[in-house]
Amino acid sequence: MTIISTQRFQETKKEILQNTQKKIGASANIKEELIEKIKAIETGKRVPIPVEYINLSKNKRLDAIDHNDPDFLQLVESIREVGILQSPLISIVDNEIVALMGNRRIEASKFLNNTHVVCEIKHFTEPPKNTLSALIENTARKNWNVIAISKSLQELHDQGYEINRLADLLGKDRKTIGRLLKVAHWNNEILDLIQSHPDKIKIMSVLQIASRTLSEDEVLHRLKGLAGIIKVDNRAKKFTQNKERAMQFIKKKKLSSEQEKLVFSVLKEFGFLNKGAV
Repeated sequence: MTIISTQRFQETKKEILQNTQKKIGASANIKEELIEKIKAIETGKRVPIPVEYINLSKNKRLDAIDHNDPDFLQLVESIREVGILQSPLISIVDNEIVALMGNRRIEASKFLNNTHVVCEIKHFTEPPKNTLSALIENTARKNWNVIAISKSLQELHDQGYEINRLADLLGKDRKTIGRLLKVAHWNNEILDLIQSHPDKIKIMSVLQIASRTLSEDEVLHRLKGLAGIIKVDNRAKKFTQNKERAMQFIKKKKLSSEQEKLVFSVLKEFGFLNKGAV
């Protein structure tokens, strides 16, 4: 067995460090050149991008991807057989090449040891001011700020992001994105109320209210009830819900006027409707 002297070991270690630093420096220069090239490419163009320079760390949900998960493996096989059918969307954010959409496709390509992925370029008329990174990090938290996310989504939507792309970016369904965009348009009195009572006005309650067709006065009234500012008569709410269900039943069964009166009479008798309900 050859014995290496301490001096030779230190020299070898120094050489390895120097070579590593040279490689890192060369890689950094290539990345900077690539970023400048991407900046010069027109929005909407599709070009091959080296996967090693695409920053996926902005998306916290990627940490949870299991490479043994059947859905992920199915995506891998699909890319292996037919390639990526819908190009991932990338942009330059904080001097990084960031995937705005299609993170899983890029991750699957890396899994296949593909060196490049054809991506669609997206430029902003103004820098997004960390909108994307802040948005992704916010939704990765357990208790995310519904107003901040709504405003960020609206900003991206105004800059050309479609609901489908926003849904893919956040890992949410279209309905949730639509409700969050609706929240962004509520007046300041409503938003201030939500902001000042986070312990009582929960995210799911806000989204549930946003799913209904309500005036801003009705939205404010419901939120004040949740916040405990006003006392809400839950019985009246139940009576209204029961009446709506009864009307749906009557319409579905195509009941006559006499049968309709009988249904309401029975519901009132058993306390499911207010005695004065018509």
